[in-house]
Amino acid sequence: MNQSTVWPCSIAVDVGGTFTDLVMIDDAAVVRVVKVPSVPRDPSRGAVDAVHRLADDLGVDTRTLLENCSRFVHGSTVATNAVLEDNLARVGLLTTSGFRDALEIRRGIRVDQWDHRQPWPAVPVPRSLRIGVGGRIDREGNQLEALREDDVHRAMDTFAAEEVETVAICFLHSYRNAAHEHRAGELMRSRWPGDLTTVSSELVPLLGEYERTSTTVINAGLVPMVGGYLRRLEADLCQLGLSTSLLLLQSNGGTVPVDAVASRPINLVLSDSLLNLYRDINFNSCTMCVCTNDGNIKGGESLLYLPQFAGEEDFDCKCGYSAVMNRKLSHLAGMFLEDEREVTGIQEDLY
Repeated sequence: MNQSTVWPCSIAVDVGGTFTDLVMIDDAAVVRVVKVPSVPRDPSRGAVDAVHRLADDLGVDTRTLLENCSRFVHGSTVATNAVLEDNLARVGLLTTSGFRDALEIRRGIRVDQWDHRQPWPAVPVPRSLRIGVGGRIDREGNQLEALREDDVHRAMDTFAAEEVETVAICFLHSYRNAAHEHRAGELMRSRWPGDLTTVSSELVPLLGEYERTSTTVINAGLVPMVGGYLRRLEADLCQLGLSTSLLLLQSNGGTVPVDAVASRPINLVLSDSLLNLYRDINFNSCTMCVCTNDGNIKGGESLLYLPQFAGEEDFDCKCGYSAVMNRKLSHLAGMFLEDEREVTGIQEDLY
């Protein structure tokens, strides 16, 4: 064992598209840094390679290093890059009959309100895979029409024939009464088990059909890739000797274990740029800000709304996951703010 290292230690690993960076700090506050190439086909390999490199640098075996690690935190650009590159799984959307185009209509908000020739970004789910089913809940949460389970079964057959990898379910007013969504989720999970079925009322039960639908769809599209690699990474680290939980950095700055985020990978989008938000710098062609539960707003002309901050209140259609990093992500934006006056107004309305 390297006597210059005072155990225990804390390790943080950030997996980027090109390099994987690792920082370790021991109990004497000595910091060591490692950089290794990332492995795009399996991001977990880059993180494990970085751990092996650190062990070599310290002159200890990997098991000794991980057994003396009291905290292991992981941040990643994998979810962010998947959205930016349209590298999502094939998603099928189950929604209320008559509302399958809510995802394409959006809010009608353009990055430049005077530029009517700028094409909209591609819709993350093609119209043929957006299927409406019978059943209606009103705005007060009362059932007006029972869920038509035959419609759900027909949608399942269509999704299977179209080789859909993951399913998103988003029904009208499910934030008031989620009974229809929960039943549809039970049926869908007989073919797309566990995390492969994303239900909006379980993920982001908030007012605003477009914001809730876009959040649910993007989350579903991220689950197969992001959730899979996180579980592989945790299993590999545990096999190598890690006894503490692997913690993931979320976009709200907090950390959670793998089980809490594998089904909600959208909470990892932009987590890699968290420090950039607070430094108020330009990131990917757009200055961003964060609206937090304590009323603080950081940044410039665009609002990054983080669903983990939401609490229990309804926010008058100002919710959802707003990833407004650039034009390519503008179809995800629940709000795009043009000036500080509007930011202040939103702050007052939300809190």
